[in-house]
Amino acid sequence: MTKKGVFGIGLGDFENAMHNWAQNKSLIEKAIKSECYFEAILLLHQEVELLLRINFTFRTNLIRTILNPNLLFNRSDDAVKLRNEILAETQYSFSLLNQLSFLCGAYDEGIYYRLLKFNKFRNDMVHGFLKGKIKINELKEQIREGKELVKILDQISQANISRDAAILQKCLGADRELLKHLFSKPQS
Repeated sequence: MTKKGVFGIGLGDFENAMHNWAQNKSLIEKAIKSECYFEAILLLHQEVELLLRINFTFRTNLIRTILNPNLLFNRSDDAVKLRNEILAETQYSFSLLNQLSFLCGAYDEGIYYRLLKFNKFRNDMVHGFLKGKIKINELKEQIREGKELVKILDQISQANISRDAAILQKCLGADRELLKHLFSKPQS
């Protein structure tokens, strides 16, 4: 495992991350039932951001692999340095991931603006609630929006990854060994 996280998406401990993600929906529902709306929005925001990160990282790694398939097998210092640069995408902010994903054609302008609005609301909630930037009654509306965005991004990610995997198979001539390396954990 690298310092940047598993698969270049910022998961420090893969097993723990998958365990937490599996519980996230029930944690959100518990937060809503307890009227802990801030917690629900923060959990939804994290899930949306992780879906953005997965989709964007997969797409950029696909493009790099198609352009230079030998990168995955090369163990030289230059290749290791380039793989580490690929993993630097984990440092991208929500807004930048949204913009780059939109520009890469991951989703349409409507989803892009909904994500911008959801992120702005979360930032206003965290940094401006006591300053009056948001109203309590807006929290439930944003929870509904966050749930819908998770559903949409999950569908988009699945469709994009399936399509990109098919493209990769075509470009690499269905080279199973190369595909195995592409989907394996990055080496440190």
